[in-house]
Amino acid sequence: MNRSAASFFSSWVTRGRFVLSTVSTVIFLTFPVSHQAVAKPSQTTSSSVPGFRGLMQPTFTTCGQTSVAMVTGVDVKSVIHTIGTDQPTNTGQIVEALHRLRPHVTPTIVQLGGNNPRSDSIVFLSDASSGGGHWTVFHHGTYYDPIFGQIDAYPSWIRKQFAISVN
Repeated sequence: MNRSAASFFSSWVTRGRFVLSTVSTVIFLTFPVSHQAVAKPSQTTSSSVPGFRGLMQPTFTTCGQTSVAMVTGVDVKSVIHTIGTDQPTNTGQIVEALHRLRPHVTPTIVQLGGNNPRSDSIVFLSDASSGGGHWTVFHHGTYYDPIFGQIDAYPSWIRKQFAISVN
């Protein structure tokens, strides 16, 4: 992540666009934008990725690790151990973890230019105003956000920078 996740999400909060609650109690956000951006509870789904499941991140700094866990079917603690940190992650750490946990798959980095990626991709988002970043997963037309749960679309000020395709 370029800057701390706290910076990324604090800009969302300061814009007055969300009503926040704790992730540990699986409470989601309310957006005063279109119905497409409303979060839905995370749930397990069938997938072309064996073991895919929607997960919520255990700490504020583990969005990358949780995204890897979603697409590999490995628990978040194991991914944290594989990456070697429970702090913010960069692209190299995500790709290396995918190589270790899914050796039969070659992760591909794709520039998005604001478009949605292919299914089963780990996507790097950035907040246009703060420059903060966040990892999430795009799977069968839905974003599985490690903080917010299932989201059909992100607000316009959130930019989809690039994706790491794992299929």
